Amino acid sequence: MLLTDGEDLEQGGVRTAEALAKEGVVVFTVGVGTPAGAEVQFVNDKGRLELARDSRADVVRSRSTR
Repeated sequence: MLLTDGEDLEQGGVRTAEALAKEGVVVFTVGVGTPAGAEVQFVNDKGRLELARDSRADVVRSRSTR
């Protein structure tokens, strides 16, 4: 099962799903999120929530595209 926000930043999701299908693999996807999006958070090494940042130190936002 694949949980996704619908963003395909590297634009390889459909190609990957097609390749898996040729091998007989069934992929079930579950979309989460909203079109407005939200900051991406993760649990750091100290067990605390932290905002993900990109290479410019800007907070990463993810939004549902579907």
